[in-house]
Amino acid sequence: PLSHFNNDVIAGRNFDDRLGVFCMLEAMKKITDLSVDLYAVSSVQEEIGTRGAMVASQAILPDIGIAIDGGCVVSPMQSEKDGWTSRIGKRPCCDEVHQDRMGNIIGVKKANRPISTERPLRVMFCAHNDECGFMVREVTDEGYIRLRGVSGPSAMCVTGQQIRIEGTEPVYGILVPTDPATKEFPKVENMLVFTGCDPSWVKERVRFSDRATFNLPLSH
Repeated sequence: PLSHFNNDVIAGRNFDDRLGVFCMLEAMKKITDLSVDLYAVSSVQEEIGTRGAMVASQAILPDIGIAIDGGCVVSPMQSEKDGWTSRIGKRPCCDEVHQDRMGNIIGVKKANRPISTERPLRVMFCAHNDECGFMVREVTDEGYIRLRGVSGPSAMCVTGQQIRIEGTEPVYGILVPTDPATKEFPKVENMLVFTGCDPSWVKERVRFSDRATFNLPLSH
């Protein structure tokens, strides 16, 4: 959700994702006179090597690629005010939309002007839609889970966060510091995920290299 403050200031998570995808969709809506096939790719796994964008570009084989991203000032403070969700509008941005095996969302707007070549040029907009996360590196004998960060995240904002681990079935826990008396923000590698479950139950479901993310619900 987004939080609204005075002077038209808003705050929320993953603003670089939101801004990039928003700008891409606005461009797709406004560009109507086309002599090229225009692709919009909402890519995944940007934080661990732009893997989604590479897979999408290999499938589309664009003649021109345009990467869209944004950066914002961030703050650990957050409000509980009501949020809102963006909407594409009454008319579609693309002629075709599909999701590939990587999880990328790919839309294409077909050329609508006569061309003198065998096929229209392909122009690809690409904006990433996922964020940094974690990977399991150990399950202790006591049933705690140790993580390592994948392209972040900031230690300042992870303490006490709910974590979802993609094991053989989803496992949920809270990220806590190993030293409760610490007055500094510990590194992710020096924290533990506490599940409150029996250690043997955890070890049956969580293994080395399992992916973990913040457990954040969607707001409508």
